[in-house]
Amino acid sequence: AWPGVALAKTGTSLGAEREGRKTEKYVVRFVDAHKKAKDCEFDAAKWKSIADGSEWKAEASVLTGTLDCDSLAAP
Repeated sequence: AWPGVALAKTGTSLGAEREGRKTEKYVVRFVDAHKKAKDCEFDAAKWKSIADGSEWKAEASVLTGTLDCDSLAAP
């Protein structure tokens, strides 16, 4: 649920305010053994299943070091 929004002036006249589009992202930041952070974006269910401070194994690109978020697996 989104928090309530308090608009200073509603309506259609000059200076009226309206709510913007609502978007959300579920991002987990993983930190490797070298203290480098990599972010992965997931759907809400997957995001909720990843406990704060938990450890995961994943594959990374040899050339770029980019984390393959689809390869994540609990050790």
